[in-house]
Amino acid sequence: MLAVLVVVGAVAAAWWSLNPGAIREPIRVLAAARSAIMGGATPEATAGMAPSAPSTEADTGLVEVCGLGWVEKKSDADPVDSSLLAEIPGIQAARGALIERLRRSPDALARAAAIAAALNSGAGPGDDAPLIESLAREASTIADPRVYSLALHLCSRTPTSGSCALLSAAQWARLDPGNGAPWLSAMDEAATRDDRALFDEALYRLASASRLDDRSYAAAGVIVAEAGLSDSDLMAARELALNVRGRIDPMPSLQRLAKACQGAELIDANRGQICDAAATTLTERSDSITLAQIGALMGRRLGWPLDRIIAVDALLFSLRDSWSSVADAQTPLGESHSCNGVRDTLARLGQLARVGEVQAARDWMISSGKGFEAFASLARDEENRRRAAVAAEDASRRVAASAASASGAGG
Repeated sequence: MLAVLVVVGAVAAAWWSLNPGAIREPIRVLAAARSAIMGGATPEATAGMAPSAPSTEADTGLVEVCGLGWVEKKSDADPVDSSLLAEIPGIQAARGALIERLRRSPDALARAAAIAAALNSGAGPGDDAPLIESLAREASTIADPRVYSLALHLCSRTPTSGSCALLSAAQWARLDPGNGAPWLSAMDEAATRDDRALFDEALYRLASASRLDDRSYAAAGVIVAEAGLSDSDLMAARELALNVRGRIDPMPSLQRLAKACQGAELIDANRGQICDAAATTLTERSDSITLAQIGALMGRRLGWPLDRIIAVDALLFSLRDSWSSVADAQTPLGESHSCNGVRDTLARLGQLARVGEVQAARDWMISSGKGFEAFASLARDEENRRRAAVAAEDASRRVAASAASASGAGG
């Protein structure tokens, strides 16, 4: 998961909405709209005003926030104080209106995304448990694998509570035949129950899957599709889309999968073949760069040729490069809070929802004009550095072991 896709302060926004009189350290805001508000104008009267430019374009201590204008930079790694986003005129109303549009949608995934977006967003009341229960209950009654997988993700912390207990990786697999993602989840269930037979079956099913659709951007995509055009609409859509995307971490324990395909486990020739096929599924048939990277890690242990590893790593460098080109990027990985940057971010999230990270990375190789080899060269340099570091560490261990042996003999 890329650093640019971090949550943008939904909890802070909710806290501020409940504590409007709280005293905080003042932060300098240099915007026409903000100045008008301070002078007594209403948010409605200033919502469409363009932000004024900073006193000098060389002032690197300022960043642009859509709906506020130029504000003091918090830090290079985290440029905008998230609590400021709650002060954008109309943001709370825009957030609530967006969730309501999703709730009224005829698309089951959009309605599910509304529930996910309301979690700790300041637009949903009280505890998250009733919202998750509502989503799990709906997922258990409709045959939509997109909604089912989202519900399983959100139920991952309370899998035995309420309607979450009705959900299972096996049912997801029945709803989504050919997809290896449910079998990754089944591995996690098997490990939790110490069910070796289920784990082996899940590994086999993953190895033979025709595709691996993680769909981790699906809910964010329907949020983007319902976004409005005003500054507050754009910022609300950005917040909710990134917040929902951030909740969908890979459900299964990928460490368990990697552990099942290393060391002594590979002594069995059959296990080695299945692990090779599973790694191929992850690297060649997945829509997720994260899963492709896990497949490449397994491939390294299985002795894959260097060029095969490089081909996967090149995709990661391409995706990073695509994010770094976001308009008005405020961090190396493309985080942006300007209106142009937010529009660009939403467009990219929409693309990722349609085609997935892997295809988006391939598309960027072409549209950027850089081509595969440019990113493969970066990946090859990184792999050479990694191998040199491993070799140096091994040499250091051998020297230490030799010294310890000599010391023992002398004693």
